[in-house]
Amino acid sequence: MTARLLRIVFLSCLTVHVAASSAFAQKILSEGIRELATQIAASAAKEQKKRIAVVTFRELDGRTTVLGAFLAEELVTNLFSSGGLQIVERSMLDKVMGELKLGGSGAIDPETAKHVGKLTGVDALVTGSITDLQSYVAINCRMIDVQTGAVFAAAQTRIVKDDDLRKIMGAMLDPSGSSAAPVSPAPGTPAASAAQPPPAAPATFRTVVGGLQIELTSCRHSFAPPAEPEADPRGPATTQNVFGGTQRRAGGSDVVCTSRLTADRDRQVQVNIRNSRAIDTNGAEYNGTEGRLGSRSDTYSLYHQLISGVPIALTLKFSDVAADVTSFAVVELSIYADREATAQFRNVPVGR
Repeated sequence: MTARLLRIVFLSCLTVHVAASSAFAQKILSEGIRELATQIAASAAKEQKKRIAVVTFRELDGRTTVLGAFLAEELVTNLFSSGGLQIVERSMLDKVMGELKLGGSGAIDPETAKHVGKLTGVDALVTGSITDLQSYVAINCRMIDVQTGAVFAAAQTRIVKDDDLRKIMGAMLDPSGSSAAPVSPAPGTPAASAAQPPPAAPATFRTVVGGLQIELTSCRHSFAPPAEPEADPRGPATTQNVFGGTQRRAGGSDVVCTSRLTADRDRQVQVNIRNSRAIDTNGAEYNGTEGRLGSRSDTYSLYHQLISGVPIALTLKFSDVAADVTSFAVVELSIYADREATAQFRNVPVGR
């Protein structure tokens, strides 16, 4: 073998080695999710799958964890942003999985895939597993054709164990598998009776509903806490109304929740204020009383024409909320975009 031929063989082997090393390089969490979304979108386009749903990822031993829910939520957002795909919102998928007596991350066999496909109208399901290794976490995805129940594509990435990943690793979901936060103690138990700080806000509260990406950015009491110890613990008798003027309270304060809506195409959207609701950790329920979408405000329904890819602000007010509420167990937005749907967010901190 000539020296020139040896050099060609060496360079070819080196190129293959570098390519393989790059493919399996460890990435930070956000980069790894983007890599998965790119692989999945390419496979879906190749197989002409337009409408997909992402099932909560699970550990190899079947556990449902915060990391698994976070991966699924972020993957939905990235796939939505890539364009060309219709993503079924996860609240609808969780409901279907519950009807089939499966957790949000239950094992998907061919028959289950077919049933989910019929109930949701999707072309494919994305499932994933999490493998905790010494220096990194391996994420493996499979795409399942709901017509045949067969796996037609796979994707994988490796996530380096940095501080961001360690913060959410190992935390368990509640038994329903639908909440992306650890289970809180029940009211009245010793752990719940002790003074607890408000729950820390996750990096994002995001979901996709009917082609809309919805990001809940904050929920806050709209009055300042009393300055004097002898003052009424419920706060001042009146509070500034963020929609203009002042309003008399009856034993509570207003809580204003702000969010952003981004449409996948130009479309008209309706937000039903009165059907939107928040439930605090003591079980008290509050329906929406007033809202604003972009430049439009109302007390019952909001209609607005959204422009593709351009976020628009949504503000909803919940009245007479107990002044000591520091978090909502659920915030649920009632939205109509092509069809009626709800956007649901769990364990939302309520600031002051």
